[in-house]
Amino acid sequence: MNKNPGVNEILALLNALKGAVEDFAAREEKLNHDFQTRCAAELNAFESAGQRQESKRADELAAAETAFEEGKKQRHARFERRKSRINRAHSALNQQVLEEGSEREGELKHKIRENSAEAERRRDTGLANAAVAFEGFQKKLEENGETFARLEKSARRAFRGYGIFRRLLKRGRQQPDSDLSQDANRLFEEFQRSESEARDDLDRFRKILLPRVFRFLPVSLVVLLLLGAVAAVPVFGHFGRNVVSWSETGPAAFGLLAILVFYFQGRRVAVPAAAAIAGQLARARRLLDAAWQKNTEHYQREQNRIYNEFDTTTRDLSQEWKQSVRKIVNTRGARPMKVDQKALRAGQKNEQYLRAGIERTGRQHQEKIAGLRAEAAAQAGQLADAHAKKVADLQSQFQTQWQALESEWKSKIEPLYASIQGAQAASEQLFPEWDAPFWKQWMPPHEFKNAARFGRLEVGLETFAEKLPKDQRLSLPGPAGFTVPLTLVCPHQGSILFETGKTGSSEAVAAINNIIFRLLSTTPPGKVTFTIFDPVGLGQNFAALMHLADYEESYINSRIWTQTAQFEEKLAELNEHMEKVIQMYLRNEYATISEYNAEAGAIAEKYHFLVIASFPVNFSDTAARRLRNIAASGARCGVYTLIQWDQRQALPGICSR
Repeated sequence: MNKNPGVNEILALLNALKGAVEDFAAREEKLNHDFQTRCAAELNAFESAGQRQESKRADELAAAETAFEEGKKQRHARFERRKSRINRAHSALNQQVLEEGSEREGELKHKIRENSAEAERRRDTGLANAAVAFEGFQKKLEENGETFARLEKSARRAFRGYGIFRRLLKRGRQQPDSDLSQDANRLFEEFQRSESEARDDLDRFRKILLPRVFRFLPVSLVVLLLLGAVAAVPVFGHFGRNVVSWSETGPAAFGLLAILVFYFQGRRVAVPAAAAIAGQLARARRLLDAAWQKNTEHYQREQNRIYNEFDTTTRDLSQEWKQSVRKIVNTRGARPMKVDQKALRAGQKNEQYLRAGIERTGRQHQEKIAGLRAEAAAQAGQLADAHAKKVADLQSQFQTQWQALESEWKSKIEPLYASIQGAQAASEQLFPEWDAPFWKQWMPPHEFKNAARFGRLEVGLETFAEKLPKDQRLSLPGPAGFTVPLTLVCPHQGSILFETGKTGSSEAVAAINNIIFRLLSTTPPGKVTFTIFDPVGLGQNFAALMHLADYEESYINSRIWTQTAQFEEKLAELNEHMEKVIQMYLRNEYATISEYNAEAGAIAEKYHFLVIASFPVNFSDTAARRLRNIAASGARCGVYTLIQWDQRQALPGICSR
């Protein structure tokens, strides 16, 4: 928009602002109303669902109470059936006691004899089996002991070249402890495993070269020969007989010394294997001895167990016989009483079952009631959660819509306010107050401003718009009351008509004078001229402008005109000027004189303003036609009208407002 918009643009801007504010107020009201309606509908649905849940819970509780009463009836019916069976069983048992006495005694004697014979058979069979198992295991131990003795003998032969190795095989030598707490079979298995490992280690030991050599070359003989060779020279020398010299005994001594070195090297290499073999043999020997001892102890324990079991069985049979005899004796006197007591206990038990069943049914009923209430509470919680979620969704959707509405409000209202404030700021800058210090340093402009402010419009948006938004999010970006400038803007809005009645003429004339001075202050010197017609005031209304004639008469077309003939003449001049502009300047290249002036620069054409006070006046048809031409084409040619019209007289409809 132009920085100095005309009246039409200002009014359009205000109408746009009014329409936008009213539209947003209506949309705000509708948005709030829709949200309240939807919230109310959701609340109604939530309350209806809650009522349905309450009704369902009441039905379930009633059904649970009915089931509880039915359960108690079934418990009592079951109690009566059991009571009847107990009474029948009581009578039958009393009869049975009388018949069982004689039969029981014969059966008991037969049973005792059979059990005694069976106990004897179990004793004899167990002793025989234990002996066979003991002898078989002992034989196996003896056979493996002989084999193991041969293995030990082979180890001693293999260690014959080294005394330290043979000492490892001594039975009294300390060896790592083995687990001897196991049974004989497990110990025997461990023995066999150790024996096998020792045998394998011994086979590998025999393959070592040096120990195998020194089995047949005693190291003691080598030491004696070495000592003899070393001592031979000094001994014979002592007795004065130099039979042997150092050169002769030296190689022999060196050879014997080398044999000793090989001996110790062989011992160093074979020590780990010899120690492992000795350890395996010692462990196997301990396991074999422990297995022998464990087998003997197990055999003794088995014998003792079999005899003890036989004695216990015999005592138990004797005790059973004595007790059974006492029972048979007591049966004929005490059994009926016991049967009565049993029947009494059965009746009491039946009553306990009844009470326990009723209590259990009551607990189940209470648990079911509690479960129904918990389920109802959970369903109510779920319903409340769902309701809260829906309300939250409505709130979120409502806030989203509000955000969109707020964003749209800012995108529409703020630019309108910015345009209004921009127009006001531009107007204040271009048209300062007449008493402002600005005019002391005022200099004529160098280019056309094409505008002249003639008034301002006080706008109160509360009354201008039918309705304002109420929410703070739709607050106005500026005050609701503001002022907008009313400006004539060339080329299309440069004319104005002031309508007056009995009063207001002087204010209209003052406004026209103000417009003239504003045009003079915003137009380069010599680029605007006025033709003033004041028939009633005889020029008094515009007398202040006559000072311009002192500098240049063309500014006011020589003078202020008051006669009708003069008016018609000046109208003819203006029409001729319009014809010249159209034919010489505009032609078919420019739409308006403003476009031409924008390119003409220093040779720009003047703007002409026809000023009329106390309009209408008496004029001819020719003058009326010429005035209509100005009204129709004047804006294009830079000719405008500033008219004060008395409403008490008919307006001929020939001037542009």
